[in-house]
Amino acid sequence: MREAIANWFVRRSVGIAEALGTERVVEVSEHSIGITFERPEKESRAWDSSMYESGQLFHSDYANPIKPVVESNADLDNPDTAYIKVREEEEEDKEPYLITSDRYQSYMTQDLIDSLLTPREKWRLIAYAVIATAFLVVTNLIVSLGNAGLF
Repeated sequence: MREAIANWFVRRSVGIAEALGTERVVEVSEHSIGITFERPEKESRAWDSSMYESGQLFHSDYANPIKPVVESNADLDNPDTAYIKVREEEEEDKEPYLITSDRYQSYMTQDLIDSLLTPREKWRLIAYAVIATAFLVVTNLIVSLGNAGLF
């Protein structure tokens, strides 16, 4: 009975957390398992939405998500083999499989500086949003003045 009550509370809290725009982070180390909630847009981890539906599994002190995989082969004496799948790179030995969180954070800081020095599509979208907001404000002002009889 205790397990059912605890699981009900966990499911409800996960639902609330997902409604707030966060996803589960399961972080494992050699001696512990921790569960927290984070926004995937944060730049402290390398999120990979192709691994899990609503959350990621990370090894502690590493930024890359991991996924345990089991391969079965009935012909062998020990038929099951388990390993960890990390996002596959397009080129071999392009980067290490696991990136430490500090290194990933410094990379993301450098990427942020680079994006500020070389504007991209984001800045154009922000400019369009500002122009659209200004247009709505001017239109609202004209309609308000017209209704007040000043125009």
